[in-house]
Amino acid sequence: MVRVILSLLLISSPVFAEECKVPTDVTTPCAGVLLPTTAATLGLTCLKVKVPELRVELEREKALCATDKKLLLGQLDLEKKRNQKLVDLLTDKEPVEPAKSFLGSRTFWLSAGVVTGVTLTLSILKIATATLD
Repeated sequence: MVRVILSLLLISSPVFAEECKVPTDVTTPCAGVLLPTTAATLGLTCLKVKVPELRVELEREKALCATDKKLLLGQLDLEKKRNQKLVDLLTDKEPVEPAKSFLGSRTFWLSAGVVTGVTLTLSILKIATATLD
């Protein structure tokens, strides 16, 4: 507390107050006001060199992103077409008929008819030859 009061007394005392008697010429009014001159020079160099490089890199990344997006959209379209073809195959497929039993097939009845006809013909011929002798 004592330090604060002492510092206020020293600041407000007229001993430390000086009046500007001789004006000084200011040749570089902004030199070192916000930044030291060396830091400002480095910042200006960064603006002249790094910013254009970064803009070129940004444009390159935008182009790569656009290319990737185009390729992925093409791949997505192909997958959609493939999916639609699979759906069409599954929905348009004719229902599979259950297998018919052996007795319901035409081939069975055709072969049964031929065998029966041959058997009857042979038995009639055998009977006819036996009665004629």
